[in-house]
Amino acid sequence: MKEPVFKYVFDEEKLKDCTEDESVQHHKPLLLFCKRHQLFICSFCLALFHKDCLTPPMSHLSEQNTGVIMQPDFCKELKLVSSDIKVHVEERKKERIELKAMVEQNISSIDEIIQRLNKFGECVQEVIENYLNSYKEQKMKENEKERMELEQMKQNIEEELEYYNEVEGRCNETKDDIHDLINAYEKLRADYLKITKQNLSEYQTRIEEIKNRVEKANYNKEFNIGAIKKGVKELLTTSNKSQSEQTSVDYLYYVTPLDNHLKLYDITNHTLRTINLILDGKAFKVPYGSSILLAHNEVMITGGIANSHNEPSFYLNNCYAYSILFNKIIKKQNLTVKRSQHTMIETNNKLITLGGIDSKGYLSLCEMCKVGYKDSNEWVGIGSFNEAKALVSAYSFGNFVYVFGGVCEGLRVTDLVERLNVEGKVEWEIIGSIVDLSAYSLRVVEGRYKHKDGLFIFGGSYSKSKKMEDMFFIDKQELSKEQDKKLIKVEGCKFVEASGLTNAVTIKQKNTIWTTGKNCIYYLSLSDSDEELEWNCNNDE
Repeated sequence: MKEPVFKYVFDEEKLKDCTEDESVQHHKPLLLFCKRHQLFICSFCLALFHKDCLTPPMSHLSEQNTGVIMQPDFCKELKLVSSDIKVHVEERKKERIELKAMVEQNISSIDEIIQRLNKFGECVQEVIENYLNSYKEQKMKENEKERMELEQMKQNIEEELEYYNEVEGRCNETKDDIHDLINAYEKLRADYLKITKQNLSEYQTRIEEIKNRVEKANYNKEFNIGAIKKGVKELLTTSNKSQSEQTSVDYLYYVTPLDNHLKLYDITNHTLRTINLILDGKAFKVPYGSSILLAHNEVMITGGIANSHNEPSFYLNNCYAYSILFNKIIKKQNLTVKRSQHTMIETNNKLITLGGIDSKGYLSLCEMCKVGYKDSNEWVGIGSFNEAKALVSAYSFGNFVYVFGGVCEGLRVTDLVERLNVEGKVEWEIIGSIVDLSAYSLRVVEGRYKHKDGLFIFGGSYSKSKKMEDMFFIDKQELSKEQDKKLIKVEGCKFVEASGLTNAVTIKQKNTIWTTGKNCIYYLSLSDSDEELEWNCNNDE
């Protein structure tokens, strides 16, 4: 009989499962011994892993002709194994059938889910289409609205262009005449800067000719005439201001009390003019305690005390102006309040009187009048100090007027600094105090010190017997702070105010400070260097 051929791939690792008295893996008795592998095996091991070790027929096998020793119960065991294998096979078939049924059931569930998803997708598609249709309708409405707005804008622009072309045509009609007027005025303005007393009358006549020409130049275009008038007025005001500034810088002015003469010192040419003031054919005496100020080619004289105590009005509210060009003193409108020992300052073409004394005591009310082209020179109130005082010192930056020191009731000297915006709300505000400037009749002038712009303050009095010898500097930024101000002491620079002068004045020309003294004119050259500053005396007086 032929020996069957067993084709089984032997697994060395799996043989280890049956090395004990009972198969660990199969839980069967070890009834067989494999000589080839030198192992006791069970019937399952034989069927699964030792097929190639058997030589049929199995009942005639012995140790001499087979590689496996079979024990007497092997056949019985083998049948049991076959039976178990069939049972396992049937169980696997049954499980496969159940598994197949489950798969088919799941497939039907998946189909149902797919159908639901398709319906959901259709709903989503319908929603999207509805939204797109609504969006398209809205955009069409918006586009239509924008189109209508653009059409309206286009129409407005066309109307504006048409109006502009009309205005441009009307302006071109008078372009040459305006050009001639401007040239004529520029020539007059150049002449005015060089004007003297002899040709002043001629200049006034030519100005009147221009004004008449403008007023008669009726081109049937009202806006052109208004523009010309406004331009001529602005140019005249600018010219007046330029001439005023030039004169103010050129002259120091003061009154000597003994002979009551007004003196003008030309700091450019170093010449002194002594002026005998005449009013209505009589010698005019500057009242004691009056305030004087040079503005717009005129020396303004306000207030003071009557020359004779027998006169009914002891304190005065008179206002006079000495014209440098005409060499004539003119009576102006009176102040609203009688006052003496007050201060005057000019800012933005406005004259302002500050504080003073009247028959009832110290004053807090301040007054203002406008000066310049076609202004009325009428005095009006412009607020009151927070405390009544006299002999204050003032300076202006832009629209702001700053007031330092002064004497109050009981001869108390104040150290408050007050400020007023002349173009804003008419209200004085206290912006701090400076102990070192608790003085009166201070001299204040703008300048530059150690690379900063600010004010030099000097020459005042702490009391009748104590003069301020030190010179101080405060920069603009420090002055604007809402707190106590910090002063810088100008080291090595001493100045003692000369007594006997009414309204001693201080000005700055270029980099030099000029001020009046009793017997000479003092000047101080400024520098950004660290060198000490020193006062010098000009004895040309």
